[in-house]
Parts: sequence; structure tokens; C-alpha cells
Amino acid sequence: IPKDSILLFEDIDRMTRMGLSDALDFFLEIRRAGLQIGIANKLQLFKSGPLDMSDLLPVIVELDRANKESERKSDFAQRGWKKNHTAMEETGAIVTDKVANWLRVERVGDVRTKFVEIEPIADQIRALFVLALQYGLSETCRRVNTQFGSSWKIHQLQYLLKNRRLIGEHTITNFSEAAGKNMPTDRVLTDYYPLIVDKNLFAE
Repeated sequence: IPKDSILLFEDIDRMTRMGLSDALDFFLEIRRAGLQIGIANKLQLFKSGPLDMSDLLPVIVELDRANKESERKSDFAQRGWKKNHTAMEETGAIVTDKVANWLRVERVGDVRTKFVEIEPIADQIRALFVLALQYGLSETCRRVNTQFGSSWKIHQLQYLLKNRRLIGEHTITNFSEAAGKNMPTDRVLTDYYPLIVDKNLFAE
């Protein structure tokens, strides 16, 4: 990036939502690299060069606000998913429309009532498992693709062969700050999803 280029952000919270100390270091590091920082919604431009306190103080306030807002949203989301996880464990509640591509969620009005198998996809998955007992991954995909006119790839088959949602299981995940993503817990719901692949076949 050429020196004195403008790095433009819609708002300062789009630049970073790290803690205040790290966020300020990040802001100053961009400037030390010889870049200018533009904040579109405030029509601000922080040019390269020295900053006085009158310039820096509003930045500190905004960076702190962005971090606190991020934490608030994260806490709110985590509380919501904790409630959802409890409902899933206690009543088998369906809490999202986002499901595996071999399922869909059936609704009555605004209420999610059950998971429904998408038969054409489920049939292909079952065929993949059966043929994988006899052939290698590549040949299994080739045969199923020829039979169904599909386009399964080896990495997709590898994923399916280990995916326990196919035997009805759902593993609850929680967000890990250390990993920066959702991580599986030891809370496993059995018979939560429709059975797509026979459990004995899956085990083989």
C-alpha cells in the first residue's frame, strides 16, 4: 500500500472491536505505517504525522465505545443461545432454520414444528455410504454422480462419513474467546434430527 494512502472505514467500530489498549495500539500502528485513516460517517481524516490530545481523545472514546458495544452484543447473543440450548435439550425445540442441506424445517405459521428429510439428497447420501464400503472415495463419488446426475466431491464425502447429524445427533457448541469460534461441548442430543443413515451402516 503506497504511503499516505487513505484507509477508509464506515465507522470507527468497523476498524476494530478489540479492547481499548489493543485497539489504540492498532490505530497508532496504522498511522506509523504511513497511512491516513478516514472515518466516513463522521467525515474525519486522521493524517499521518503527530497527533495532539484534542485529536486523540475522541478516538479513545470511540474505540472504547465500540469495544463495549461489541461485548454487549456478544453477551446478548450468548444469553439467547443459552436459552435456546436449554430448550433443545429439554423439549427438542427447533431454534433455527439453518440446517444441513439434506433437511428443511417445517413451519406452522411462525412456529417451527419439525425437521423434514429432503429425499433426493438423502437418497444420494445413503448411496454414498453403501458404496463407500466397497470402493474408494473417488470411485464412490463417481458411481453416485453417474447414478443420480450429481456432483459429489471427495472432500464432501469425507465430511459426510464423519457427520453424526446423519444419525440424528446434535452437539451443542459454545463460543470460545481463545479459539475465536464456536467449539463443541460434551452436551450431545441424540435423536434430535431425522435418521438419514442407519446407525450400523454409519459405524462401519
